[in-house]
Amino acid sequence: MAEISTLTNKLPSELGQVGTSILKMSTDVGRSFADLKAGYEEILGASVRGATTEPAALKFLERSAALAKVTRTETKVAADALTSILNAYEMDASSAAQVSDMLWASIAAGKVRLSEIAGSLGSVAGQAKSLDVPMEELLGAMALLTTRGIPASTALEYIRSALTNVQKPSKEAAGTAKELGIQFSAAALKSMGLVKFLDQLGRGVGDNSEALSALIGDVGGLNAVIGLLNGGLDDTGGILDQVTNSAGELDKQVAKLKGTAEDSVGKFNAAWERTQILFSGGLLDAFTGFLDKGINPLLIKLGDLKTAMNDVKSPGELKAILKITAEDDFTSATLKLLFQASGLAGAASGSLWVSSSILLTPEPGRLAWHG
Repeated sequence: MAEISTLTNKLPSELGQVGTSILKMSTDVGRSFADLKAGYEEILGASVRGATTEPAALKFLERSAALAKVTRTETKVAADALTSILNAYEMDASSAAQVSDMLWASIAAGKVRLSEIAGSLGSVAGQAKSLDVPMEELLGAMALLTTRGIPASTALEYIRSALTNVQKPSKEAAGTAKELGIQFSAAALKSMGLVKFLDQLGRGVGDNSEALSALIGDVGGLNAVIGLLNGGLDDTGGILDQVTNSAGELDKQVAKLKGTAEDSVGKFNAAWERTQILFSGGLLDAFTGFLDKGINPLLIKLGDLKTAMNDVKSPGELKAILKITAEDDFTSATLKLLFQASGLAGAASGSLWVSSSILLTPEPGRLAWHG
């Protein structure tokens, strides 16, 4: 039997249980087989605890696909972000739902694109974990910085720099902190948490920019702290609440997309792709011929007609495009529209006729039907 899929390069019998499951999932989530397959490989390669078996990896893949869908990115990117955070915070796959909810909440609260931060989340999250900075505070700080004009990937780098300065303060920083009565150490950050630590830092420094520069030695870390302090930490609390109390938010967003044009097209494409992979020979050829000779021409003509209608400026122009004559009633004009688009406009002639004035100047409740 010849190959039937350029995506899998395998026959249906060679797909195995995982391949078959991914194909089925593609129609459920409206993602392509190639997109899900790449995400699955990302998950396996990350070796997240609890996601190394096929059933667990597939469940993780479905969650990654949901995050990818609402953030409009590839499933591989979403899987990369999730696995990076889980590994950094030493969490297992059972926490994927919680982490994906927090990620989505931070993206929705700030100006964040998941594709911008997926590659750098792991290193920053790892450093945050070493300082006992909770995940919600890390993601909340990132989101807040983006609302203050700092791109998401830059915000993460700034946060990393700030944490490094706290973790390994210079002699000048230690001296300045002592003079101002500020607790500036990894131990202080661990005991207070990021928000409270920054709050006492801001209160201690006040308007003394030189002191702040001495504490946070590099430009990136300094920009992160200034960005978080300048707008006030009350805003941080608002975003942190959204991230902290985000359980179920991703599922809610997925539900909002269900039934939209984008969702329907995605599921149609996935279903068609699955059909091509699973079937071959006469059945697929017959169905493809039906699409090429029947459905596709109809859709093309409907699209052409709609495009022409988009530019009309008067009822007269619209009538000319649709070839509606003075004798056409509402029903026959509608039928002519549909049949004309399918190349069978003549078949509508002599169907149901009413006064043309109903189409041009309709009056409520007035339809005069004639044989």
